[in-house]
Amino acid sequence: MADQQTRARIEAQASTLRELFEQPVQFIVPDYQRKYIWQEEEEWEPLWDDIQDLCEKLLVGKSRKAVTPHFMGSIVLMPRENADSISQSDVVDGQQRIMTFQLVLDAAHACMKRGTKTHRLLTKLTTNAVDNDTGDSSFDLKAQPWDEDDRGAFIHAMRDELSTDAHSDSRVAGAHAYFTRKIRQWVNEEPKNATKRVAALTTALTDLLQVVTISLTEADDAQLIFETLNARGTPLGTFELLKNFVQRAAKEQGLRSTAIYNQHLRRLDGKWWTGLTGSGRLRKSYIDSFLHHWLVMETGVTEISTAKVFTGIRHYIMSTRRGDVEAVTEELSRHADLYYRFQRGDELVEFGDFVRRWRTLRADTLVPLILWLWDPKRGGTIQQRLRAFKAIESYLVRRLVCEHSTRGYGDLCRALLDELRPDHDNSPDRIVIQYLKERRYDYNRWPSDEEFREGFVSPNKITARRRRMVLEAIECGFRNSPYRTTPVELAKLRGLTIEHVLPRQSNTPGYTAPGLEAHGGDLGLIECFGNLTLLENRLNSKLSNAPWLRKREAYLQDHKSQLALNRDLVRGGERRKLDDWTAKEIRERAARLAERAIEIWPGPTDPTFAQGR
Repeated sequence: MADQQTRARIEAQASTLRELFEQPVQFIVPDYQRKYIWQEEEEWEPLWDDIQDLCEKLLVGKSRKAVTPHFMGSIVLMPRENADSISQSDVVDGQQRIMTFQLVLDAAHACMKRGTKTHRLLTKLTTNAVDNDTGDSSFDLKAQPWDEDDRGAFIHAMRDELSTDAHSDSRVAGAHAYFTRKIRQWVNEEPKNATKRVAALTTALTDLLQVVTISLTEADDAQLIFETLNARGTPLGTFELLKNFVQRAAKEQGLRSTAIYNQHLRRLDGKWWTGLTGSGRLRKSYIDSFLHHWLVMETGVTEISTAKVFTGIRHYIMSTRRGDVEAVTEELSRHADLYYRFQRGDELVEFGDFVRRWRTLRADTLVPLILWLWDPKRGGTIQQRLRAFKAIESYLVRRLVCEHSTRGYGDLCRALLDELRPDHDNSPDRIVIQYLKERRYDYNRWPSDEEFREGFVSPNKITARRRRMVLEAIECGFRNSPYRTTPVELAKLRGLTIEHVLPRQSNTPGYTAPGLEAHGGDLGLIECFGNLTLLENRLNSKLSNAPWLRKREAYLQDHKSQLALNRDLVRGGERRKLDDWTAKEIRERAARLAERAIEIWPGPTDPTFAQGR
């Protein structure tokens, strides 16, 4: 019965672009909508292909009535009641289409000869020729985006009043430029038939692109319909759904929804947030990744699919937080800023090394824990939080070197958040350290110093990037700065490459290394840390596979970097030059590197992590 009543209230009709835009009308994109996101490959190019196809059918002699209109999907509108001289409607769904239609029509308009019938028609379809006393300079435009950047770019595109440079990254300006270029090229392909082509293009745009317009009434909840609507275009993302929900809930509570958006959520609508993080099938946008991590941090529920993140956040706001959207969005904004800085490494002097190394480790399932500890409003001094991070880094690096599984990190994150949540004495470091110390199984244990040493001697299959991270930290350790890397040292470390001292080729002459197996089931000592070093200048393949004495001189000549790793390498830890590179030297060097690594990443029994510190 409710569905029948809803259908009775909603009016739907097929409309051409001429019918949609010919009257003085303005389509206003509400603040709960997403920004303009259509782009060339996915939307602009297919649309232009459709327009060209319609034009070609008209050019071969078919009449307008003989050409089947191209259906462009639906547009859902909520008419506004006002006394202005033009009709205004909020665009509940289809704002991407309306924006693009206007940009295409204006691009065609720019190619028309002024004063012609087609030029006058397209002028009518892209501007409102009415007087107004609203003071709104965009009142004469048929569409008005809510987003400031989109609105500025749209005005520029439709009027060419603003500097192109100001909108060089805008997809709105990009769409206008794309269609202008394509239309000019197509019209000028046959200069003798340019007039016919212009006429065909005008007919195709105004009478053969068709949409279904759905008009709502006051009895309909526009934002609720937006949230649940299964749009034909680009699927709504988690943030678009959340933004709409917050705007609707704020209005129901008598709050200023636009102010809440501008103050707390607008920053999440930036270009950076649409970039991708992760790898393979787990790759997703930064905004989707952040919202997932934030929900885990707040609820402790780790098994949440991407499709259910919005539902989870909505339930959390309405149930746990009793609908307090203003407080929740303030917290969300604060944590988004932390996540942004964390991912980019901006202004993180006190946590610099931890952030840089964690980004190499890519233990993404622990991000909710990191955000919790990083937030100063959660309690604890900066020294306590730094100590907690130091323990987590040690835990992760030691498990990396020992090649322990990372599968238990999700459970670890959930359990530590559960431990931290009721903390009343503001001691996050004590809670983190004690919990890590108490783990006893292979899937969650904090490796001891003995295990760590064994990891340096044993062959490993760690990725080159992570090996380099370990060696860079040890290089800094040799420079007596085990945890804090100075900007000068960071500059020296950039661009270094990993080198196998004993080459991977098993038949390389000039090495007396009994017991080393270069190939086969056992990688032997060739792939252990004792046989790896860093170089500023990569050796060519001939020198890289050369006998030890020649390579030793190459390491000595790599003098510009003055790497302590290589000074230790060629001298065997003493003030002499090694004359040979055998299994004995590799094991001895692995042991020296392990001791330095233990200083950098103290273990669970180290006094650094004693309780009461």
